[in-house]
Amino acid sequence: MAQLVKVPEFELPHVSWTLCAWLMATGSEVVAGDSLCEISAGDISVETLAPCSGVFHRARLELDAELKVGDVVGEIRTE
Repeated sequence: MAQLVKVPEFELPHVSWTLCAWLMATGSEVVAGDSLCEISAGDISVETLAPCSGVFHRARLELDAELKVGDVVGEIRTE
């Protein structure tokens, strides 16, 4: 089973986010709350966190990709 990891909803609904850095590689074991990637909008920078424990698989996104709330950045596969 897999759980999608999405750009979280912030109080800035019309802001465009940019993927700045991958903090976990595909195939990495993660624990709920681990930082997976860093996204930014202007001067604001946040980390997207793992919603559950399992094995992380990144989406096919390049650094500097433009993102919006709800876009999938990867999935966590649980056994």
